[in-house]
Amino acid sequence: MDAVKTHMVNIITPVFHALGYNVQMDDIVNELCAFKDSNLEATFSANTVENVDRKSFAQAVDALKAVDAGIVEFKVKSKRPNKNVRFYLKYTPANP
Repeated sequence: MDAVKTHMVNIITPVFHALGYNVQMDDIVNELCAFKDSNLEATFSANTVENVDRKSFAQAVDALKAVDAGIVEFKVKSKRPNKNVRFYLKYTPANP
C-alpha cells in the first residue's frame, strides 16, 4: 500500500501545494483504491486537508492536467459531517 500512496502523492502534490496544503504519504486515507500497471483509481481523503475551495481546486487541477496528460480525472467529492473532504483520482500514465 505504501507504493500506491507514494504514487498518489507524486501525482497530487502540485495541486495541494497550489492551494497551500502539504500532503504526505502518511496523510492519505484510501476509501477505495485500485492500482495496476501504474493505472490508479482512488477515492481518498487527506488528514491535512479538512476542506477546499472547489473553484481554486478545479483551477489547480486544470493547470496540472496541462503538464500531466495521465490525469484523467481529479475532483472533490462530497464532504461528510465531521470528516475531511474526499477526493476522486483517476490516473492513466500517458507513457507507461
